[in-house]
Amino acid sequence: MQLHQIHRLFLEKLQPKFSVEEARFYLKAILESLFEIPPTELALAPNRLLSAEQSELLNQVAAQLLADVPLQQILGQTDFLDITLELSPDVLIPRPETEELVEWLLTTYQTLPTNVLDIGTGSGCIAIALAKHWGQKSHITALDKSSKALAVAQKNAVKNGVQVDFIEQDMTQLWTFENRWDLIVSNPPYVLLSEKEQMHARVLEHEPHMALFSPQQSPIYFYEVIHNQALTFLKPQGWLYFEINPLCISQLQTLFSDQEWMHFEVRNDTFGKARFLRVQKR
Repeated sequence: MQLHQIHRLFLEKLQPKFSVEEARFYLKAILESLFEIPPTELALAPNRLLSAEQSELLNQVAAQLLADVPLQQILGQTDFLDITLELSPDVLIPRPETEELVEWLLTTYQTLPTNVLDIGTGSGCIAIALAKHWGQKSHITALDKSSKALAVAQKNAVKNGVQVDFIEQDMTQLWTFENRWDLIVSNPPYVLLSEKEQMHARVLEHEPHMALFSPQQSPIYFYEVIHNQALTFLKPQGWLYFEINPLCISQLQTLFSDQEWMHFEVRNDTFGKARFLRVQKR
């Protein structure tokens, strides 16, 4: 089957659920990622032949998209800043907002922090991106309670040629750590259960709820945990950087209002939502 025929049929298959622009975006990404066919070929080589196997794989991918499987999981990878990350259903798909958090860190530090801790690393996106830019000048440690997530993160570190120390550890059980950190960064679970009904099926059905939702007993539970432990393990003048839920600003401001903390700063994401927080220990 020729490329222009594939193009037409693919758009027709996705038409019930996706716009023409979305379907065309998906097709270009699939052609490039799975078949190493540049997106420009759609216009420059419309008569290019695809094999029967490639055509069948495209049909399977279309069926997965219609079943709300995220494109990144279908492809098994995603780009994050200037690195490529492998994915699995055991880790969250890194969001553009988390890229913005890392960019904030990269543009803030002139003198690089010596010891960095990434709490709840998932795919390893934050730790690996920092290691890619800061190299051997910063010792970066990343932890997660999920051994399956850590297996993905470790593979991603090797894939991107960086050194990160990965530790399987529940963030609520950090009292055994003896290191003192210059910087702690975290994108903990922060989606409220009350927001669940507004979420798309491709998120609810295909990404780990453990990494999405804050516990019912407290919308800022994981921030409270990190706050309490950072009193011991974060160095004086050390920083905490978080990705946050805009609905929880007032609770977070109260949490970090005691005399141990200063420079409470909230930053908006590109959509104008309060998405990031940093505070400094006195």
